[in-house]
Amino acid sequence: MTATVLELHTGLKSENERITNSIETFLEGKGLKSTNTKTTYTKSIGQFFEDTRGKKLDELVMTDLVFTFEEVQNYQIALTKVMKDDEGKVRKYKNKTINGKIDAVRSLYKYLMSNDYPVKRAWFDIDNLTEFDSDSYSVITWEVAEQFINAVKGHKDGEMKSLLIELAVVTSYRLDSMLEMTWDSFGEKNGVKCVKVLGKGQKWDEKPIKNELFERFMELKKQSDSDRVFPANLYARAVTRMMDKLKKELGIVDKNLTFHSFKKCGMYEVNVITGGDIKEIQRQGNHSSELTPLKFYMEQSKDLSQMPCLQIGEQVDLSPLESLDKDELIKLIMSSGRDVQTKLMQTFEATEQN
Repeated sequence: MTATVLELHTGLKSENERITNSIETFLEGKGLKSTNTKTTYTKSIGQFFEDTRGKKLDELVMTDLVFTFEEVQNYQIALTKVMKDDEGKVRKYKNKTINGKIDAVRSLYKYLMSNDYPVKRAWFDIDNLTEFDSDSYSVITWEVAEQFINAVKGHKDGEMKSLLIELAVVTSYRLDSMLEMTWDSFGEKNGVKCVKVLGKGQKWDEKPIKNELFERFMELKKQSDSDRVFPANLYARAVTRMMDKLKKELGIVDKNLTFHSFKKCGMYEVNVITGGDIKEIQRQGNHSSELTPLKFYMEQSKDLSQMPCLQIGEQVDLSPLESLDKDELIKLIMSSGRDVQTKLMQTFEATEQN
């Protein structure tokens, strides 16, 4: 191991190679957590240097790494403007996306500082943009999810894709975790069929599944010559295209309905089944904090028609009191809180004085 490390360092012939090697090591480290994270960071960091220095990551020299706070601020501002991508299509980043891009570069510079590069992380200590324009993923019911499960069976590799969607609903696994699954992910525990994946934050997530679903996966395994459950050509972008095609077929125009909505569907169904048990919603979504499932529950249980603000300015309906006799009214007043009793007495005294 030591010899390999020494060979890596002594083999560098220029600052360009040293920078390239450091960035690649940083990105590989991100890949240990998630391949999706590595891909996102690679794109964000690559875009930063292409937009600011006009160079690719393997072309950088030491002076290219030096920035001022103002330069970074101007880059952030530029990202908020409407621009065209490489294909000439007009695009506008959401604030959440911009924050993510800056965070990726900020994280790289923290890494470079730790490796004695003459850079300052403070150059990137700009304020994050307010994410007021961040749209949440749509939440769908099982009935809607079932439409997708049935419709995709008419596509190429339809059975495999339908299993992908159904598994996403019943387990609420993230897409990137499922695409990394091998056949060893399936098993049995205490007589119950189960599946296990490495989820967000490198945390294992094991869920039970019905025997019928398990057997359908085993039938799929018989047709496979790979250790992977889902083929390499079924990557995130291919799934996005699949979703776009399915929504068109089903006449659904909701832009916030994505594959992630199937995860939300599983959480919603658990919410309904358990009567809003926050712990069970948390377990279904594999969230480390109760705040996320609590926020989810509050959103799903919100009924605009019953919100108190609709009663502001409205007269209180006192008609139910008209049928009460004197003894019933006194009993009602005695059982009321001190604030009600005090207000009644103040009104009574004011009336007596008049």
